[in-house]
Amino acid sequence: MTRFRLRSRGIGVRSQVAIPAVGIVDFVVGTSMIIEVDGYETHSSKEQFEKDRERDRKAVELGYVVIRLTYHQVVHEWPDVEETILDLIRRREHLKPVVERKQLVSDDT
Repeated sequence: MTRFRLRSRGIGVRSQVAIPAVGIVDFVVGTSMIIEVDGYETHSSKEQFEKDRERDRKAVELGYVVIRLTYHQVVHEWPDVEETILDLIRRREHLKPVVERKQLVSDDT
């Protein structure tokens, strides 16, 4: 549903993208916007909650903007969600450069 709605607005979106040090994310818009859509059933445990936040932290460290949505937001609050995404695109947040993990390691040494 998310992919269809974004594409219907002319927004290019890639699904199930593997990002080193982060893992597979639901969607990437442009070069640097990650959109994750989480259902309560699969993301309600403490372990999954912690894992999701760690992935977000790593993604932000690499330069990504992370938007984590719930099923409820996608289904019942889409106009607000869409406006947030469109606002970030208007500000070109989705086109910011990201760094590769190996650059982070070499820059620290």
